[in-house]
Amino acid sequence: MKTEHLFLISVVLLAAFVRAPYIFQESVWNDESVYMWLGSMIKSSPLFILSQKPAYHSYGYLIDVLTAIFSFFMSVFYASRIATLLVSLAGIVIVYFLSKELTNEWGAVSAALILALNPHHVFFSVRSLTDVYLATTLSLFAYALLKFNDSKKSGILLGCSIVLSVMSRVSGVLVIPLALLFLGQRFYEKRKVTPGLLWAGAIVLGLATAVATINFVYFGSPLGGASLKGAIFTGTRMYYIEAADSIYSLPVFLLALLGTYLSFTDKKAFPIAVIFLTYFLWFSLLVGEKVPRYILQTVPLAAVLAVFAGFQIIKKIKFDERAVAVLALLSLIGYVRIPLLVPAKANTYTGFQEIGRKVAELDSRYNFSAIYCSSMRQIRAFSGIEYASDKGKLKRLPNDLSELKNESNILLQIDVWEYTAPEWAY
Repeated sequence: MKTEHLFLISVVLLAAFVRAPYIFQESVWNDESVYMWLGSMIKSSPLFILSQKPAYHSYGYLIDVLTAIFSFFMSVFYASRIATLLVSLAGIVIVYFLSKELTNEWGAVSAALILALNPHHVFFSVRSLTDVYLATTLSLFAYALLKFNDSKKSGILLGCSIVLSVMSRVSGVLVIPLALLFLGQRFYEKRKVTPGLLWAGAIVLGLATAVATINFVYFGSPLGGASLKGAIFTGTRMYYIEAADSIYSLPVFLLALLGTYLSFTDKKAFPIAVIFLTYFLWFSLLVGEKVPRYILQTVPLAAVLAVFAGFQIIKKIKFDERAVAVLALLSLIGYVRIPLLVPAKANTYTGFQEIGRKVAELDSRYNFSAIYCSSMRQIRAFSGIEYASDKGKLKRLPNDLSELKNESNILLQIDVWEYTAPEWAY
């Protein structure tokens, strides 16, 4: 086995070791429970994925499908968490090879380490959310662009990376215009349709048609019904720059900006910088809701661009190119922040697996006419009982207790976690 492969395995094992204590934390966020529920529904009936429910309730199909597959071997809770962890580790491997193409094996290890110990990447690697999925598939898209040539194989790789990006999260659709621009530029250069262009173009156009058709059928518009503009948190257009030290670490962010600048004269690095800038500017300037996880897909690309910048500086001063390994020390900034970020949220939104099973047990005994919930999504995921609007029994807690005046044989589930609960519940 080559030494560089031992380095890669060591980084992946370190990443798994850092994430392992948190992967089965009891805390289950609202969105997590939706993906777990969708996974269990797809497992029960694979054709469920073609219904409007995943389109309406999921920000990404890939997490639902992988959760369903893994749930054949374990509970849906463990399945969803393990699937997310494995996808995050795959992203670290992709970043290694992406950085190696731009630098050398030492730069590759450095970029992989920076990502492996990034506190936000660790945080969302142990949550069943779509952010890490897009971070991984977008890195694959960047790698496929970098490796693209005239061959059929490279065209299929690029096409598949685009499909996976779109399936990962709603904002993954941005890769479609990026891919079309790239393919158009390649066609202009070659002045002919190569097998690579033909296969990649066919997949992209087929995917765009499929997305537009699904959106039109379910939402009445080819652009879809999902909005990228949030409604809960807001921030200024400078939010992600102001939070750069927390999200990336300031040295990595500044080096990534330098790498972006240097990429304008480097044909291999340029597509990576374009993807990084597209997503960073999109969420900074056009999306009103500002939260660190929305920009997570730029973190792997920032690590690669930062190492690329360091490598270019080392080459410029004619120093030993192995010295790029010193950039691995930047990963220590993330490592010391992991204990401050990840455990801080581990004891919130807890108890849902137990209460879900209890609700199901009580309902089997008393056959309630209705079950009113503080946290409908979590109770649905862990009780197996559907919403009343979908021929089930789960309803949201009423705004006023007087609305329950004429009700009988009902169950109330109340918790302190759901911030949308009515005042009387507290």
